[in-house]
Amino acid sequence: MRVYQHASGAKKGPWTGEALGRSRGGLSMKIDLVCDGQGRPLAFMITGGNVNDCTQFEPVVARIRITRAGPGRPRIQPLRVVGD
Repeated sequence: MRVYQHASGAKKGPWTGEALGRSRGGLSMKIDLVCDGQGRPLAFMITGGNVNDCTQFEPVVARIRITRAGPGRPRIQPLRVVGD
């Protein structure tokens, strides 16, 4: 016996509060990640699979906090940006 999405209580529309999104392949998610030159992660965001990557560039870069060796506020703007 198969339960259809309407019978199982599935809702149409955006998935608020969850990092799931409908795409052609079904429910999926994306991890948008910012790394330094050595490949070490600096910041990330998890979004639904149907969200465009280009819309998440500014929010992910805004999460960067590079601590300083001595006193002072963390650096928040990278010197260079390379995208894929």
